[in-house]
Amino acid sequence: MKDIAKQYPQLTADERFRLFVEAMGRKDEQELDRLEATCPRKHYTAQEDRYVRKKMRFTVFAFASALEAARMETFAMLALVVMLAANDDDGDEHAETYAKAIDVFKQLMRLRQGKRSGWLRFCRRLGVTPDAMTAPFRINMEWAMATPEAIAKSLDDSADGDPSEVEEIATKEFDALLDAWGDAI
Repeated sequence: MKDIAKQYPQLTADERFRLFVEAMGRKDEQELDRLEATCPRKHYTAQEDRYVRKKMRFTVFAFASALEAARMETFAMLALVVMLAANDDDGDEHAETYAKAIDVFKQLMRLRQGKRSGWLRFCRRLGVTPDAMTAPFRINMEWAMATPEAIAKSLDDSADGDPSEVEEIATKEFDALLDAWGDAI
């Protein structure tokens, strides 16, 4: 083992990385310590820490928010398709499926709206454009969501939808984002 250990300082970054992954998989703390201790040290200059932390944290938040929105939109569309398919049947055979699909669809749309409202409030607090970072990577879903939003609005209007539920979700989302933002502020 001593002969191999002498070679550790000469490992390339890729070799050291692969050994690190394998040692993590084995939970080999001695190997991990050896890899860290023999890794060549470099001196760097860096951008201001507070700026980098804000930049990196916001990047994660922005992409997580966009991914969550895409997930909600996909599920809402799926619930809408199930609802429409169950409603297309003339008999009462799918009435229960239809009712459940309506309920799931409305819940998903409220959740989507609440999370979006919380994200917008958070971005206003930071003074940034909410979708500036993610726009190049995300297809514009506004056109695709226009019909589900209109259907959700008509369902909530007819069922006296509770706007306080959306506001509660928005407040929880905003508070969670602020809490996670923490010392980056």
